[in-house]
Amino acid sequence: MTAFNQPLECFITEAIKRANPSLGVNRNMKRNYLIQIICLFLVLAQAKSFAKAIDESIFNFGAQAGLTVFNADLANSTLSNTLTGFTAGVFAEAPLIPGLIYLQPELNFIQKGADNAVFGTSGSTRLSYLEVPILAKAKLTLSSVKPFVIAGPSAAVMLSSSGPGAATNRLGSFDFGFDLGGGVAIATSERSELTFTVKEALGLINLDKGASQWKSNGLIFTLGYLF
Repeated sequence: MTAFNQPLECFITEAIKRANPSLGVNRNMKRNYLIQIICLFLVLAQAKSFAKAIDESIFNFGAQAGLTVFNADLANSTLSNTLTGFTAGVFAEAPLIPGLIYLQPELNFIQKGADNAVFGTSGSTRLSYLEVPILAKAKLTLSSVKPFVIAGPSAAVMLSSSGPGAATNRLGSFDFGFDLGGGVAIATSERSELTFTVKEALGLINLDKGASQWKSNGLIFTLGYLF
């Protein structure tokens, strides 16, 4: 019996006697109690490790807002000018390969559109969406500065539209595209970051339900805070 087990065994024997003085204590009983105590310590250690993992971070959450500059890809080469809008939303960051690869789902309000005469009357067509990008992020840690690149699909449901002529009736309510971009994160504490992101949004769906084409393409500039 090791030097460690001797005082532990004496402690177990004394504890059993105090709990039930009339109960005899044999070696098997002491061994069983010893095993139970060891198992209890292992469970407590595992629970502490699990709590630490949760605290250290399966997810970080953030908020972001910024400007959008969108245009329309028109099949008939009609002249189309950019339209500036607004975006704001929330996002999460989950490590796939901690310190390098992350999954970043987002939920954003975003304005798209263009200034053209595709619907017969010249003017600005503004489209407001609730958009859900699912992005993969590769991030490098260089002291407190962390450059990153992001890419992934995005799906959007139209909330409202305004514009000249038949704009509000001709454009479909669902959009799907692909986002590609990058930026930089600056650490403000152990887990918090200030982020600046530039994305190019490529529309993959023809929104025009008529005989023409309208695919939303643009740039998205956001300032965010991850905590």
